[in-house]
Amino acid sequence: GGGTLTKTEDCPSNVFATGNPLFVKLGTWSNGNNSIVGSTSTNVRPQMWSTLGAKTGKFYAEAKYTDKTGGMVGVSDFTATNTIINAGTYQGGATGSVGFWNDGAKYINDSSTSYGSAWNNNDIIQIALDLDNSCVYFGINGTWQDSGDPTSGSSKTGGITLTNTRDEDWFMSWGDGSQGNSATCHVNYGNGYFQTTAVSSAGTNAS
Repeated sequence: GGGTLTKTEDCPSNVFATGNPLFVKLGTWSNGNNSIVGSTSTNVRPQMWSTLGAKTGKFYAEAKYTDKTGGMVGVSDFTATNTIINAGTYQGGATGSVGFWNDGAKYINDSSTSYGSAWNNNDIIQIALDLDNSCVYFGINGTWQDSGDPTSGSSKTGGITLTNTRDEDWFMSWGDGSQGNSATCHVNYGNGYFQTTAVSSAGTNAS
């Protein structure tokens, strides 16, 4: 058969996360469940959680938002993830979760505070998750917000401390944190692509 093949670094011995449509079946998914378009329904908040979670270790992922309308990223433990999905809320709207909104605010315990800069369309939004030190960092286009330093370890310089008391896996999420919007994002968990375009920030697919 014909067609264009896209190289992937994902294989049985080197597995990368994708978005998990079993967590949330809303929105339009594509590119191997690494892209999602939010729904304009006023009753849903389509968000993409990672298929892989972890209790320990340090992890990085990034997404390009081609439509930032309603855009929100975050992390949540397993219980908070289920609470967010079942209650139709957002990252930071449940204990055990933290969200970073497109206006630059962070959300913790259903309350927003000033944190970083607002996003623009086509910005690269970054998450560095340090579960060894119960901390998360968010970045925009290579600049960690609040002067964060993900390599700072236990000092957690500029990081957001996680409520990590349930001994559960944590997951990353991307997508639409509000209702009735059309946030569109394309996530790179390590394969080195936004949609089918190779990026220079990850993997041996870098252009």
